[in-house]
Amino acid sequence: MFGQVYRSGWVDAAVEILTSSDPEVAVLPHSNTPIVLNYTGWTPLDKLMGLAAIIFANVVDGFRPQLSLYAYQFGGQLVPVFAVMMIEGLRVGNRHNCFYYTILWGYAMQIFGYATVMPLYCGLHLLSSPVALNNPQAVRPLYLAPLYSKAIIPAFGLGYGLLTFLFAYPFESGNTRQWFCAIWQGFPTYVVGTQYLLAALTSSPRIRKPKNRHERHCIEALSQAYNFAFNVGAATQLFTLAVIGLAKISPSVLPHIFRNLSFRNVFKPGPFFSMQPMISMAAEMHSFLLYDQYCGSVAAIIWSSTLYISAHRTSLTKWKDYARLGGNILRWSAIGGPGGAMVRLLQQRDEKVLSGIAADESTKER
Repeated sequence: MFGQVYRSGWVDAAVEILTSSDPEVAVLPHSNTPIVLNYTGWTPLDKLMGLAAIIFANVVDGFRPQLSLYAYQFGGQLVPVFAVMMIEGLRVGNRHNCFYYTILWGYAMQIFGYATVMPLYCGLHLLSSPVALNNPQAVRPLYLAPLYSKAIIPAFGLGYGLLTFLFAYPFESGNTRQWFCAIWQGFPTYVVGTQYLLAALTSSPRIRKPKNRHERHCIEALSQAYNFAFNVGAATQLFTLAVIGLAKISPSVLPHIFRNLSFRNVFKPGPFFSMQPMISMAAEMHSFLLYDQYCGSVAAIIWSSTLYISAHRTSLTKWKDYARLGGNILRWSAIGGPGGAMVRLLQQRDEKVLSGIAADESTKER
């Protein structure tokens, strides 16, 4: 994926834009908008923000409609992905390991890509996190308030949704668009910060004893977070498919846009390994972002499926059970995207683990 953008010439073109002193060269791809390289005064960070502006320039300017539509779908999938990372960071079993630092994982995805970070995240989780062992004491969240709808929905709405809207809004000023692009890169901090601020204003009981009522509250709080994440993934996924369907049925409505919005044009990447020069910077970035989601999503599905199977081992005894699970994953993916499928797998894993110990403790109390 990274090798392909280098071989195609995209990297060389981006470096030339970032380093050139020629005002006719130092412009965003496929435009005459001068690139902004002065955000903080710290050159490395400013260059990184400039690179982000180059990457996302044609996502929001409408130069390549199929890229813009795909970016909308991918942006929706980031909500369940980051929501899962937030949930993992709140679990008791992850309190003293790297999964506690949700914001850092979010920035790692921003800098290195979803396809790079998600396999690393999932692999480390399976190998090192007590949560992967399905220990109920480790799976339960340390705090519940950040997971309830009154905290997590406004957190994503303000920290991610509003900034994404401003990022995508067609401001006349190219400088304004680039500044909102730079501000959007900090969404992990805004989302988590807003979440904890709202949670601090509500009851946030710390779980100290494994009481049955705590398990019920844990399941309720986790379900609200999971359902919200799935619904966002489903809304963006289904809207994207609806637009593609409308373009197929009524191409004359917006012919200059809809002619580019076939399923193939939106979701089929270019060659994974090619020595041919890129068609355009926008087309090459479209292909890069496609591979970014596909590779990261494979890791996410494998990880969440592994946790699900581990928790349901006693009920998955026949090949039909695994076939049914595979069918559910396909159904969830079709509706909510791969992020939605991951969320449903983890939600059912959590319910199995936590409801199991709740039932055991209810029996003991009798």
